[in-house]
Amino acid sequence: MPKYIPQIGAVFDIKFGEGSWNINSSGTQTITHNLGRIPKLIRITYRAVGHSNYTYNQPHGVGIWSSGGNITVFFGVHESPIGSGLSNTAGTSANMIRIHAEYSVSGTYDYTIANITSVTETTFTLTWNKFGSYSTPGTVYFIWEVIG
Repeated sequence: MPKYIPQIGAVFDIKFGEGSWNINSSGTQTITHNLGRIPKLIRITYRAVGHSNYTYNQPHGVGIWSSGGNITVFFGVHESPIGSGLSNTAGTSANMIRIHAEYSVSGTYDYTIANITSVTETTFTLTWNKFGSYSTPGTVYFIWEVIG
């Protein structure tokens, strides 16, 4: 189990904000944090809304980035096979954000992911990728925090 040893006199700045993304699209999104230095840690808390499947079981999770990469704990909903009713899915992933939208007839998850692909003293970039053939209405809303 990792241990935290506080540094005497250590000073950290924290900045935060909010954002959103259409789960049906791939692309890049630049977030301006203006921390003034490269963050030691970025945390994103997210939730997807807008699809009828999300009424009672909205996909959500928390993603963490450090210089070592991205990781998330996610919770979601899927239907396997289509028409059989909804069930929960959960897990960890090497992505910053992971939204399971539906379980397709072909037996694979349709999902949207985002990873932090660039970090500077003033911005970070989320690269979004949609996988699968679904066209699920929905938006991922998130709160971001940078610590450095």
